[in-house]
Amino acid sequence: MMSIIFRYITKSFMKNFLIIISCFFFVIAILESMEVIRRYFSNSININYLDIIKLTCCHTIVNIFSFFPFIIFLSSIVFFAVMHNKLELTAMKVMGISTFNIAKALLASTIVLGLSYITILDGLSAISVDKIFKLDTMIRSKSRGTDNSLTITNKGIWFRDTYDSSSYIIHARHLDIKDKSLFNIRVFEFGDNGELKSTIYSEKASISDGYWKLDNAKVVDIENNEVKPKLIQLQTKLRFSDINKMVAQPGSISFWSMKKYISMLEKVGLSSIKYVSRLFITISSILQMISFVILATAVCISYNARDSKKYIYKVSALLSSAFPIYFLNNIFVAFGENGNISIKVASFLIPIVTAFAGILLSIRGSILGLNR
Repeated sequence: MMSIIFRYITKSFMKNFLIIISCFFFVIAILESMEVIRRYFSNSININYLDIIKLTCCHTIVNIFSFFPFIIFLSSIVFFAVMHNKLELTAMKVMGISTFNIAKALLASTIVLGLSYITILDGLSAISVDKIFKLDTMIRSKSRGTDNSLTITNKGIWFRDTYDSSSYIIHARHLDIKDKSLFNIRVFEFGDNGELKSTIYSEKASISDGYWKLDNAKVVDIENNEVKPKLIQLQTKLRFSDINKMVAQPGSISFWSMKKYISMLEKVGLSSIKYVSRLFITISSILQMISFVILATAVCISYNARDSKKYIYKVSALLSSAFPIYFLNNIFVAFGENGNISIKVASFLIPIVTAFAGILLSIRGSILGLNR
């Protein structure tokens, strides 16, 4: 009997979840399509219908990823509302099914969805963020300029710089943000037709007054002739702060690739705090989903048809609590990224507090039920 009830609760919860996430997807897609059209047409940028559809789908997937814990929360509330409406929870209690067994089935479903969130939706979100950036760059690239992309490998960083008829591909082994310098540099200089003109080797490079300044440089031309001037200056539109901004957005790196990317960032001297924060937030999201289900179970499990107004007030208060929880979580994460508190504490504090609040409310409800 318990296995039948367990499967039924899981099936009902999943059904509500699929309906709600479909509604979210439909509404967000409409809003995002309007925003994409407004953003490009207001800036007099031509965009075709296919690109509008691609950008809309990508933005919608990213937003669904952000709202996923709240979708779980809303699904659990709707699940209890439907079950109470059909008197199914009452029938289960009469059969001797405890609140704990009902919650256990919901939590098992939530854990499965949480694992899907990390293994599937996180990857789709990362691909979507990267696709948005590439599409936006392609649509906006009407004139030549700096290609704002940076590649990080175990052997350093690579990026592209252009100025008038010259373009450069720059490789640096290490970057020092405090000193605002690159170390162990190779610069590949290309002409207007894309032909390689020379390769420049330097121990140190910095940007000042619109110029790359390369110390102790050595220039090798295409005929392999070597020149060793003391100082080379190359014109640039870049500032040193622009290099740090070229790194991939945290959302474009999947959960499974994040630790490797963080390691490479730290190796070349770039800041990794936002990526560490993203890693722990993704992990804590499963705990946040579980805490939301515990909280919803504690508030919504009890229902008295003669006092339906009180139940509506409780559900309204429960829904209203979602925004403060989300807001506080973002505040603590911001404190963590600024170094005021540990990023681990910042990521897990609010989900843990929410889970404890739900457990305490469940215990209180059980004690009041026994006293009656």
